[in-house]
Amino acid sequence: MVSMKNDHILFLFLFFCFPVSTFGQLPTTFEPGRLDFQTGKIVGTSPNVRWAVPIGSPTYAAPVIAQGKVLIGTLNDAAWDKRRSEFGRSVLICFDDKTGEFHWQLPLPKDYGISSMFDAFCVGISSTPTVVGDRVFLTTGRGEVLCLDINGLANGNSGPYTDEAFLYTPRGTDRGRVVNRNIDVLPLAKTDADIIWRYDMFNELKSMPHDTNNCNIIFYGGPSPNANGMVPHSVKIEIAAQTILGRYKLVEVGQPVPLTLTHSGDSENPHSTIVFNFTGTKLYFGSIQDRSPGTLVANGQHYPLATLPPIYVISGEVSATWDDVVINAMVYSPSSVQQNNSRSIYAGLLVVNTGNAPDSSHRNVVTPSAPSLIIMDAERGMPLARDNFNIGSDISHGQWCSPAFGKVDGKDMIFYGGGNGVLHAVEAPSRETLLRQYEANGRQLVRLEPKWKFQGDPRAHQRGGVVPPFVMGVGSPSYTSLPPPLLDDEGRIFMIFGHDAWNGARPFRSWLACINARTGELIWGTDNIEGGAVAPLAMADGLLYMADRNGSFYCFDPATGKEHWKLQLHGDIWARPLIADGKIYIGTDRRMFYVLKAGLEPQIISEIAMPNRIFAPAAAVGNTLYVAGDGFLYAVE
Repeated sequence: MVSMKNDHILFLFLFFCFPVSTFGQLPTTFEPGRLDFQTGKIVGTSPNVRWAVPIGSPTYAAPVIAQGKVLIGTLNDAAWDKRRSEFGRSVLICFDDKTGEFHWQLPLPKDYGISSMFDAFCVGISSTPTVVGDRVFLTTGRGEVLCLDINGLANGNSGPYTDEAFLYTPRGTDRGRVVNRNIDVLPLAKTDADIIWRYDMFNELKSMPHDTNNCNIIFYGGPSPNANGMVPHSVKIEIAAQTILGRYKLVEVGQPVPLTLTHSGDSENPHSTIVFNFTGTKLYFGSIQDRSPGTLVANGQHYPLATLPPIYVISGEVSATWDDVVINAMVYSPSSVQQNNSRSIYAGLLVVNTGNAPDSSHRNVVTPSAPSLIIMDAERGMPLARDNFNIGSDISHGQWCSPAFGKVDGKDMIFYGGGNGVLHAVEAPSRETLLRQYEANGRQLVRLEPKWKFQGDPRAHQRGGVVPPFVMGVGSPSYTSLPPPLLDDEGRIFMIFGHDAWNGARPFRSWLACINARTGELIWGTDNIEGGAVAPLAMADGLLYMADRNGSFYCFDPATGKEHWKLQLHGDIWARPLIADGKIYIGTDRRMFYVLKAGLEPQIISEIAMPNRIFAPAAAVGNTLYVAGDGFLYAVE
């Protein structure tokens, strides 16, 4: 331990997955069985395996369990949709949580438009999705940010994005854009994903990821559900310089009730129509024609009607007043899925790592001025802010470090480790503030200035230490940010920095730093870790856990950096350990899955020989453990 004074194709992407788990009593062992190649099913599992399904290989993303569904990003090897079985597709698959039944998938074909290091083969979707209500947010290897309907197309194609059929067609897109409509396009089916909105970071921001974009998107600033799982909003719809014709309240179930709003003195837009449809005791605020003049005001936030998804759930009386030309209503945003294509109002923000990085030469960043980090409007799918970190071309290989979010002294903070090996801290703006700044800035992206920066090269923290100029490409001795930052309740950030795991200098070294989240000052740091560490850190019950690529698993005192114990496992460890029910669940690339006892004394509870390598983190909900690896996904009770 050093006390520091103040004076290719094994891919990367699970390092940055953060499976969030709630759990009861979890299993300690199971029999994984084997794949029957004739039937395509996994057979011979133990009775406590509720279901087991084949998926792609490799698999780097963590399984996410939400609303009775299990989502997993992977490759298309298992070909659950035989209509779209082409090699090289990246897929996000949705299974039924209880039965393992296949519901739908996002089937993105390989994008051939740029280089071999863009949307690389044998990676698949490596972004662990973020689920908020009925929306699924993720990034793709093609430089996209997508918002999906968790129900797929089973409840219709919601829009505003409706070009899925072309997007899912091989050679129908290059560089993320539809370029060839004179090709055979399969019609959409209920087993296809429903994209609500799509944002193309490559074409719009000129940010080009290397190999893939694996960002685990952060959602913040949205409403919180009440005890009934609903989010109430005091809502009014304001239409400037218009006369309201009519007064309506809930009447007969199922009866469409139109409300017509007529302009005055605007010949180009003579009228707008808002159609209300009733279902049960809920009113669905539905299709809006010619929406540009209108504004929805929800929770003090203004939304141009033209940007809104089509349906919101409204409960209670709907009335029109003559005084201020305002319709008052109470809107509830469901935190769980609703029927009849209902859509929630999610007045939140998304924090996204763009992944901007060098091209296939590994020595040239095509657009050094492109952003590395952006904040997006979660409802409209548009960026509002970008970093002002000046990372430029100081990227040794890729930018695969997902951002972290938390409160420090009551303030929301964003922490991002750049490809230049620098950890950046930024105060997270509220949505209201960001929208106001965005408009005041002429609808140009607001610049995010770092509150502090921490240099991840350990030479900077030695007495009189000097960091040499940054070196790109193969053999680079420069340090980069590896797994994402981990923030604890004591205002400390834990971060691993090191040589790039694939192209960096050898011997590959990394180190663990504990940083003051308020000031960016180093609290303590470890010696260089031989072989390096790329798996995300984990913390539970006042203990910090770390794994390295030599199969060593460590337990540290987070306050001092003291090593409590070190346990040798079999195989490289790439995934974040899951800590749940007093146990630690972790897989290795040597086809082993371990269950350890969490705490001050190291103990292996069980060792399970798996059918293939494990690079993905496990997850747990209730008394069910979800284990994903190359080619398989298990739900174990």
